[in-house]
Parts: sequence; structure tokens; C-alpha cells
Amino acid sequence: MWRFLYQRIGKVLQTNRLFLNSAISILSIMIWCFSTAFAQSNLSLTGQIYDNNDGSIIQNAAIQIIELGIKTRSDNFGFFYFENITTGSYSIKITAPGYNDTTLNYLDIKPDIVKRVIIKMSGKVYNLGKIVVHGKKPDLTSDRVTIISRNEIRQSHIRDVSEILETIEGVSIQKTGPSGESQVRIRGCDPGQVLVLIDGQKINASGSGVADLSGIPIDIIESIELHKGGAGAEFGADALAGAINIITRPTRLLEKISLGTQKGWGGWNTRSFELNLSNPIYFKNFTNRWFYLSNQTDGDFDFTYHLSDSLLTGTRLNNKSQSDNFFASGIYQPSQKVTFNYSGRYFESGRGLPDRAARQNETAAMTDRRKLLTSAFNYNVSDNHRLDIEIGYTQYNQQFLDIDTSQIVKYDSEFINDIYSITHHHSFIFLNGNLSRYSISYRDEKLNQTDRHRPFLSMGKTSRNNLSVYFSINQKADLSKIKLFDLMNLDAAVRYDISRTKKDSTSYADTVKTNSTKQLSPKFGLAFSKGQNILFILRTSYGKSFRLPTLNALFWTGNVLSSGNPGLKPEKSEHSEAGIEIKLDFEDISVSAGFTYFHLFIKDRVVWAPNPQGVWTPKNMAFSLTTGHEDFIHLSLLKDKIKISYQNTISTSINKIPGHNSYGKRLSFSPHYITTISARINSSPLFFSYSVRMVDFVYTNESNSRHPYGAYRLDDLRLGFNFDLSKSWKVSVLTEIDNIFDTSYELMANFPMPGRQWNIFIGINYNIGKENL
Repeated sequence: MWRFLYQRIGKVLQTNRLFLNSAISILSIMIWCFSTAFAQSNLSLTGQIYDNNDGSIIQNAAIQIIELGIKTRSDNFGFFYFENITTGSYSIKITAPGYNDTTLNYLDIKPDIVKRVIIKMSGKVYNLGKIVVHGKKPDLTSDRVTIISRNEIRQSHIRDVSEILETIEGVSIQKTGPSGESQVRIRGCDPGQVLVLIDGQKINASGSGVADLSGIPIDIIESIELHKGGAGAEFGADALAGAINIITRPTRLLEKISLGTQKGWGGWNTRSFELNLSNPIYFKNFTNRWFYLSNQTDGDFDFTYHLSDSLLTGTRLNNKSQSDNFFASGIYQPSQKVTFNYSGRYFESGRGLPDRAARQNETAAMTDRRKLLTSAFNYNVSDNHRLDIEIGYTQYNQQFLDIDTSQIVKYDSEFINDIYSITHHHSFIFLNGNLSRYSISYRDEKLNQTDRHRPFLSMGKTSRNNLSVYFSINQKADLSKIKLFDLMNLDAAVRYDISRTKKDSTSYADTVKTNSTKQLSPKFGLAFSKGQNILFILRTSYGKSFRLPTLNALFWTGNVLSSGNPGLKPEKSEHSEAGIEIKLDFEDISVSAGFTYFHLFIKDRVVWAPNPQGVWTPKNMAFSLTTGHEDFIHLSLLKDKIKISYQNTISTSINKIPGHNSYGKRLSFSPHYITTISARINSSPLFFSYSVRMVDFVYTNESNSRHPYGAYRLDDLRLGFNFDLSKSWKVSVLTEIDNIFDTSYELMANFPMPGRQWNIFIGINYNIGKENL
């Protein structure tokens, strides 16, 4: 076995000499980091400082050992340390601008033992009459990257990742039914043009290029980063219309030892069971989380469906599904400079594949197995210098089956998709707060497609490797001497990608079996802010991104009906946006409002069309222009106990193929507007929320002549409470009713969605109350 692995690794590295050199450099740096980190045996007191409210690190805080009179400051990652302190009991005082002073007493320093502390500071509030001024400076960025924190996820009480994303303007979800795949759209673009990652590891399937959000448990998520309008400079290939990074692993050592379980019931005989463990394995400086989720549903629902001028009614069949989800993650921090993270997930499901409403199928099914492993090594070289190494592996094993002799189309197809990645990051600060980053990453994707029903049509083995180099610079400037603005943020980034795709074997219809490309993705941004409790922010950015052709489009095995095209070029986009945001923050009331105009031009879009012989093949023949704006208003009362939100996206995606008979027509499946209005009350122990989502009609063909989906409105309600039985025991009950008024609607052509749906969840949590520090 070891000999086989050695030969395999040697073959890969021999064919990728640049990757070999990078790997050797990274290994050398890791060895140096280990030796340096664990050589710090003379440290006597060390720690890290956090914001008690949102968990963010606090830089440049002053730490003083009162009895000795010695001082130091926290670095750019919140760490501090004192060396060679004599044995004794000491008190330390921590001060930071915008925070209340904090004092820790009776810290015992013993010989050859490093004392480690975690310090959480609360923000200071300055009362000036009826105005409250908070001491923290605004987080100023040139593009409005949306970060959904764990706290926001808890307060929303939403149990589905796709529903969480739909609370953000510009995002919509595409589904075929209650148990089907969940595919995300950003600003009207196709799901395959959105890159989705879990802990930085790509989960878009290599064959189709589309990521499926179903099966991702909400309780494993620490935060979600949403980048809209193209993110090629930040994430590389396939972030043509944006990127979503779901972060699961713990980010700080603040988790308490706890055990939680939840049982759920819902319509169509839906049942779920969840088990959540925090720190069941306990030792110092180590935080770990274990999670299990089981879901199953019969899924069949009654529907009403408009097909041209006809009205179809009946029961939607073959929507059953069953899944098991296992997840584990952890963080280990052996010293103030070194951190190890890991996360692992195994998901297995089986579900039916219903056909279109007018032609139901009761026998088609699929099995879906997913594995994801990630690990990260973080080393704080100095106060202004940080090194990160990330390694990831993802596997999708999917089988689609229907060999019922009564069906016209029969198939038995298996896809095995493996994705390996390694990334090396460096970040450093210089010249009065100038933050610079550079990274080098390598990703290897392998896809093996087997047609068991017709083996001669199997696509076989295909591989794609991508090497990218990234550099960014971010400079903040204090403009307080200028009356017009207080702060300025300037950022620039560029990424260079080299990709090569190869098919191991050829069929009788193949003419080429390789595809290579080199792409440059730049991005520039500028932002200004003015004020504190009444804050104005101006933003603008410009960039370019690209998407590689999917492996199916390149190498789908040729036959009399369809064939791939190995000569496809990447799809490319040019994107820009400009916006204004206003924030008013008073004692018990805060208001934020914003308006963003966006522009996205995509060329060389891949379109499947028949050739002169009538065989459908993909070609780079489409151009499109998407323009529009996003606007929002958020009102928070009584320190977030009451929150009212209005979010609206208006986008127009137009066909721009010169001379095409659909030039100037709207793209299919892209609604003109999506508007969401919601209200939420979080007053412990009770919780209540109500949301209304209104979506415009869409066209289903390029000529805009076919009967479109109709516009629709969905009303959703959530009601629950949390009750503390004791200091350690908590009980929660949540009831949710989706589509209260039983509205008939579609998210994909000919696939009607269910009407009213209800769920109830009862949870019990036991918290020992001891933090793992």
C-alpha cells in the first residue's frame, strides 16, 4: 500500500513541478514554524483578547502587570505575552480604546509553566445627553461583503441554509421540490456561476459546476461570507457571479461543555433527529464539536399547476428522501502563536427524482454520498506577520437510477468526483496599517463517470488541475483632518490562474482530449466614511472574473443526440458596483439603509445548441448584461429585541448576442424583482418572526414568448420560546409555517413547489458551564 501511494504521489508531483517546489517551500516553513513555536518555553504569561459582544479580536490593547509595573500590547491578532516572570500571584489590567477597563486578579505564575488566559472586553458607551457614541471604528470595505454571524443565525431561528441566504438582498434559491437540490442564484445569474465553499473547500460538482446546499446542517455553521457581483480575484476560477464561503470550524476557545438534542416533526410525515456535542473530549486549549442529524420525509404533496392555458392538479409523487449527516470540527492552540483547525463531514442520502408535473415518474431515484475534510495550520510569526496553510479534500459519489421498463428513458449513471486542494497564505502589515496578503494554491479535481446501462457511453476519467497565485493590498487612511470624510479604505487584488483539463480516454466522437487556459483576475475598490453614531459610507469597486467550462460540457461522450466540446473557452465577466450606506445608532434605536447599483457583463457564455447534423453541443456564443440595484432598510429597537427589515433587488438580465433573434430579450429564469419584508421579536423567552417574500414572473425561453412563471408571494411564520429549567438545563420549542396562504408557485420550469408546510422542533440542552481554556 505504501509503495503504491509513493508511486502515485511521485507521478503527480513529477508532472506538476511548480507544485512540487511550492510544496517543498511550504513544508520547510511548517518545520521552521513548529520548531520556533514549541521552543517558546520561557513564556510565563500569555493570552488573547476578544470583543465580548461579537467575538472579534482586539488589537493594540494595553496590558499591565500591576505588581511589577511592566506593560505590553496585543498584536494584530489579539495575542500578548510576558517573558521570564518570577513566581508569584499577580493582577493584570487591560485597557483598549472604546472598551471598559478589565482587571484579572490572583493569576498564579509557577516555574516552567505557561499561564494562559482568554480576556473578553465589553464596549464602552459614552452618554452625551440622549446620544450614545460607541468607541469602535466602522468596519470599512470597498464592496459590501455580507457576513452572517452565528449570533444572527441563532436569532433568526431559521433551520435551512438556503433560507438564511434568501434573507440577503440579491440572493434567490432554485429548487425542484421539498427534497430536491437547493441551488443558489446571485443577482439573477445561473447557479453554476456561483462558487460555494465550506471552510474554503470548493463543493461545486466538477461535472455540472453547480453546488447543492441541501444537506448542510445549520447548527454546524459558525458564519457565512457572501460575496456578490464576481469574486475571481479573491477566490479564483468559477466565482463569476459571486462566492459563498460557509465557515464551520470553531474560531475561538470559548465553547462550553454541552450536550444538545432536538426532535422535529412536520408535514408529509417529515421527521428529524439532531444531536450536538461541544467539547465531549476535554483537555486544555482544545475545543471540539460533534454533530449528527437524521432527516426523512415521504414528501408527496398536492399541487395545482398552470401549463399554458391548462390547469393541472394532482399529487406530486416520488418526493421521498432520507439522509444522515455526521460532522466534527475542532481547534487546538498549543501556544499563543500556533493554531490548528480541522473539520470533517460525511453525508449520505437517498431520494426520489420526480419528473415534470405533466409526466410523473415514481421509480427514478438517486443516492448521494459526500465527504469533506479540511485542516488548517496558522502561525503568527510576529505582531505584523501571519502564515496559514490549508489542506482540503472533498468527494461526491452520486448515482442516478431508473431502469423501469415502463419508462421511455432509462438510465443508470454514477459520478465519482474527488477534489484535493492545498493553499499557502501570508499576511503582513506595514506602512501605518497597510495590510498585504499573498497566497499560492493548487487544486486537483478528478471525475469518473460510468454509464452502467450503456457502458459505451461512459465519459470515463477526467482530471483538472488549477494553480493560482494571489496578491492583495489594503490601505486605510485617517482623513479626520479633512472635513468631508473621516476614513478611507483602498484595496486592490490580482490573481493569476493556470488550469489544465485532461480526459484519460476518448470515444469515437472525441476529437480533442485536453483543454488549457491562463486567466488574470484583477479587482480594485475604494470606500469613504464620515461620522460615528451617524455614519455615512460610500463604496465603489471594479473587477474581472471567469468560470472554467464544466467537465460535462467539455467531454460529454458523443452520441446521435448530444456531445461535449473540448474547445470551449472560459466564460468571462466584467463587474462593477457603487453604493451608499447610512447608519444611525442611538441608545435603544439603530437604523441602517443602503443603495447599491451593480453592472455585470458576461461574454463567451456557454450555450447548448444543435449543430448542422442536429447534435446538441455547447458553444461560446452568448453575451449578457445584468444591471440593477439593491436597497435595504433595517430598523432595530430595544437593542435588537425588535427588528424590522425591508430588502429589495431589481435586476434586468438582457441577451446581448449580436444579430441573434433574441437580442435585447430578458434571460430565462431571471426575475425582475425580489422583495422581502420581515419583522422579528426576540424578547426572552419568546421569539416571533413574520416574513413576506414577493418575486416577479420569469420567462422560460429566450424569445420571451413562452408562458412565464407567474409572480408569487410567500408568507412565512416562526414562533417559539426558550426556557431555562436551571443554570445547566434549557428547553426550546420552535414552530414554523411556510407558505401560510398555500400559494402555488414554481422555482424551475414544470416543477411545482409544495403549498403550506409546517414543522415543530423540541430541543433540550445541557450545559456544564465550564469553558475549555
